[in-house]
Parts: sequence; C-alpha cells; structure tokens
Amino acid sequence: SVLRMSMARVTPASPAMFTVDGSGTGQGLIFNDSGLSNAAFVPAAKGSVVSLYFTGAGVMSPAGIDGKIASSVGAGPLLPVSVTIDGLPCDLLSMGNAVGEVTGMVQANVRVPAGVRSGTSVPIQVTVGGVSSQPGVVLAIQ
Repeated sequence: SVLRMSMARVTPASPAMFTVDGSGTGQGLIFNDSGLSNAAFVPAAKGSVVSLYFTGAGVMSPAGIDGKIASSVGAGPLLPVSVTIDGLPCDLLSMGNAVGEVTGMVQANVRVPAGVRSGTSVPIQVTVGGVSSQPGVVLAIQ
C-alpha cells in the first residue's frame, strides 16, 4: 500500500469577516457611527466611521486566553492590518478585542472613503499579514 500525505498551506493569519446571517457572504456584521447595524435601509455615509468584526487575525499582543470573554480592547494583531471598501483603502482608526465577545473576535473602526460608489452595497475586505478575508461581504453606502 502507498501512503499518501497531503500538504496543507499554513499562514500566519486567516482573516474572515462576520456576516449578519452567518453565511460568510452578503451583509457584513458592521455598525454605522450612529450605533445602528449597517443595512440597505440604514446605509453608511461617505466619510463616516464604521465598526466591522472579523476573526483569524493571527497572534495577538498581548496574547489572550482561548474561550475567555474580552473585557478590554487592549489586545491587537501583531501582523499589519488593512481594510478596503469598494476597493479603496480605508483609514484604520482603532482596532482590538471586541469587548464582551470571545477572545479572537476583533473590532476595527475605519473611515468610509469619500470615493466609494453611492446608493448601493459595496465590497469590504480585511487583509492581515498579506492574507485577505473572504470575498462577497458587503457594506451598504448612502
């Protein structure tokens, strides 16, 4: 008999954005600066700040405890993080543990670029250490 081994690709991060319906595509789990959940009927304004949620950021500093509920924003990814909305780079204003959620759920607060398309849902992606989150996640824009 022949023993076959498959090789798995290992990366330092594997970001994935949370979505409203849990499918991994469609409307992202994103809050507008008003505190309301982003949706087609509650879109974000250009230049406003939105809060998005993702996981798979790799090693955090300081390191968290698996399964623990985050009580402070203190920890953040060691790897570089960037966010694009409608293919345009965003200003990353703050990032860290999503307080009140399980360690490993990261909240990023970003400014919506002025050049995004109006009146539609546009793609949003997080990149950590050169690895991008899944395609198909959207943000509703005024």
